[in-house]
Amino acid sequence: MSDTHVIIIGTGQEGRIAAEIFTAQNQVVLGFLETGKEISTRDLNDISVFAVAGDEDSLMVLHDQNIQYLVTNGEIKKRIEVYEAIAEITKRPATNAQHPGAYVSSYAAIGFGNIFNFGVCINPNVQVGDNNHFHSGVTVEPDVKIGNYCTINAGVRIGANVELEDQVFIGTGAVIHPGIKLGNGCLIGAGSVVLREVPAGATVHGNPAMPIG
Repeated sequence: MSDTHVIIIGTGQEGRIAAEIFTAQNQVVLGFLETGKEISTRDLNDISVFAVAGDEDSLMVLHDQNIQYLVTNGEIKKRIEVYEAIAEITKRPATNAQHPGAYVSSYAAIGFGNIFNFGVCINPNVQVGDNNHFHSGVTVEPDVKIGNYCTINAGVRIGANVELEDQVFIGTGAVIHPGIKLGNGCLIGAGSVVLREVPAGATVHGNPAMPIG
């Protein structure tokens, strides 16, 4: 892909990752936008940073159908808030960012606004919703269903036939055994080994993963 113009919403870790991905694919990053807050820099990795109010007037540039956008906020609730506001203005979904070193099977069903960093492996017959972040080295085995607004951190392994509902957070290096369901908004601690279903809103940690809090 080349000669595509994109604006990145958010200047955090995920935003910088997305910028590198787009640049590697010869896409032109027009700038970073930060909504609703002061910015500490006007330049990030040689890309301009702009502070905007987040209303329709300040986001007029996104009305241009030739400009794609990606919401990269790491904090899930903020990601939802920003994406819903921008999607209401633009009336179109965000683009995906797939690192050249990531593998996404042609037999996987992929939504919009997702980030696939280096070393991610999405196997056949995986279903991925919208606005999910897959960090480096994540492996998703076949027949997994992933909802919307999930964050899957580096080195996570997700076994076959697992289901993630929306807004699931999985910490670095966790292992999700096959056939497990992770409920809406649950949190899996770093390094955990999940052997059984995790209810919506629960936080689990350890090997085997047990509820905490």
